[in-house]
Amino acid sequence: MSADAGPAIPFEEVARRPLPGMAVPEQLGFGPQDRVLTYLYSPERDLVRRLFVLDLEDPSAEPEEVTVEGAVRSDEELGPEEMLRRERARELGLGITSATWAESGDALMVPLPDGVRVVHGLAAGKGAGARVALAVGSGDGPIEDPRLSPDGSLLAFVRHGDVHVVTTDGKGAIRRLTETAGEGVSNGIAEYVAQEEMDRPHGLWWSPEGTHLAYSEVDERHVPWFRIVHQGSDGPGGPPVEEHRYPFAGEANAAVRLGVVPASGGPTVWMDTGDDDHYLARVRWLPDGGLVAEVQSRDQRSLRLLRFD
Repeated sequence: MSADAGPAIPFEEVARRPLPGMAVPEQLGFGPQDRVLTYLYSPERDLVRRLFVLDLEDPSAEPEEVTVEGAVRSDEELGPEEMLRRERARELGLGITSATWAESGDALMVPLPDGVRVVHGLAAGKGAGARVALAVGSGDGPIEDPRLSPDGSLLAFVRHGDVHVVTTDGKGAIRRLTETAGEGVSNGIAEYVAQEEMDRPHGLWWSPEGTHLAYSEVDERHVPWFRIVHQGSDGPGGPPVEEHRYPFAGEANAAVRLGVVPASGGPTVWMDTGDDDHYLARVRWLPDGGLVAEVQSRDQRSLRLLRFD
């Protein structure tokens, strides 16, 4: 090796995660009025990431760590639902893996296996002065697809296939907005095709005012089960088995409906997206409160943009 080639990278470093040079700040996010910057980083350069905040209005400021309890340090601490979510998201990291700001409020959402925590007060730029609230714990069941309202005062999430809402201060009661979940039917969760093939990971969308939620209802009772046997992981009862409803090529897909429900509770209003043999590709709220959706034909030769009142 020539003298100017730099130090050699040990083989052990090449073969482990994260790869050499890839332990960099991730998920950079700007707080209200762009006064602060938050990001995830591992000072030890391993897979366990932590949360940091930087005051952008103070040129001499140094990043401060924001202490958030509940982070995991090994895959063994994760439940099966969280393992599947991370697999679909191609997420290899541990510790804090997500930190999302509300659109206009001083609230930062940190989902963790034991519940969803919301950090308030970070807009001042001081990590030590932030208040971390456990908005909802996972003791009553896994929490899926948590979404902050635009002002950060409410948190929508899916539990046992139904949509729920709770305040982010950790003091409010949980309000259940849907009650139709059952075997093969879920609300607020993107179906397999949307997640894997259409890059739509979410099934919940807040209105701009935070007064309503659009959500997808997925009915896959007619979709056959597919068994995955994990050979080589035999336990006392033999190899573990996963069962999923899998839409094989050319066969029936899940039936997906788009509904809108008040965040305060009430009946769902269903949007007319046409017949069931299509894909719900995208859903967006407009600034004036209108709702739009992109609906793609099964043969993927046509795409309709629909606007709902």
